[in-house]
Amino acid sequence: FLPVLGLLSLIATIRLLRSGRRVAWVIWILVNLAGWYVYYYLALLTVGESLGLLLVALGVFGNGRGRLAWSTWLGANLALGVGYLPWLAMIARGAIGSSLALPPETETHLSPVEYLLEVGRVFTVGFTSPPAGDLLLAAWLILALAGTILLARRNPIVAVLLISSAVVPI
Repeated sequence: FLPVLGLLSLIATIRLLRSGRRVAWVIWILVNLAGWYVYYYLALLTVGESLGLLLVALGVFGNGRGRLAWSTWLGANLALGVGYLPWLAMIARGAIGSSLALPPETETHLSPVEYLLEVGRVFTVGFTSPPAGDLLLAAWLILALAGTILLARRNPIVAVLLISSAVVPI
């Protein structure tokens, strides 16, 4: 279900870039909030999309200045935060009196490179790597980069969305 919500979020972002209408902003907010409530890691994708939308609203990419206003962008991001507040309140209530100590089996990373490789594995092939997991990870990275380059030739903001949605989790 998570990939479906991620795809819907990207589709909503692209529709928003094309139209810039209020209804597109509302759909973008609702899709992302649904994703946050189902799987909070989807907020990382939302951050990447939001950065791309801000760059368009500021006129860095395309002629989004006419379609996207930074004030509307700010309002949409505030709406996301307000929409997620009930869940944050529940988490805070549940955290009162709990220990923040890490369990002994918690994995530690000795270097930033090991950390980045682990995050890359988890977000691509999963927590438990299949046989030849490193080979699958390398193939996935090559395909993702090739696709990003091809899409960037047609529309630079697409490349920004893809790169920021991949870099933000790291």
